[in-house]
Amino acid sequence: MNMVKLNLIAILKKAFRKDLIVLAVVTLLVILAAFYIFSVTARGLGTDDNAKLNDFYAPLENEFVVSSRAYLNESGYNNPGVSLTHTTDEDLSRVYTLKIHHRRLCGISDEEKNRIISDLEGLGFADERCIIRISIIR
Repeated sequence: MNMVKLNLIAILKKAFRKDLIVLAVVTLLVILAAFYIFSVTARGLGTDDNAKLNDFYAPLENEFVVSSRAYLNESGYNNPGVSLTHTTDEDLSRVYTLKIHHRRLCGISDEEKNRIISDLEGLGFADERCIIRISIIR
């Protein structure tokens, strides 16, 4: 029985050499550190505050996209591609980007482009916590 135990121990020692144990310990520590870092980050996001702001801004965002499409349709750019995205900073201020695309916009002059951008900016909602950027994709 002791001989079987000794043989088993010898086999385990060969299987788990020192470098494999060190590698396993380091890997485990990296995984634990990653879980800790991600849990701290997730807790610090303030999801309740951001969710409330999303609910507040959603109707304004939808109205801005609809009015932008209507303006472009009325200006002769029928069925334009319009998308609105935003980023939220740590202080919950937002930077919006309105991207518009229409094949006829590729050939317009800079003066016409600036007029369209100015008109679209006038359709945007005014909020001191928000910046709206307008981009014509060619």
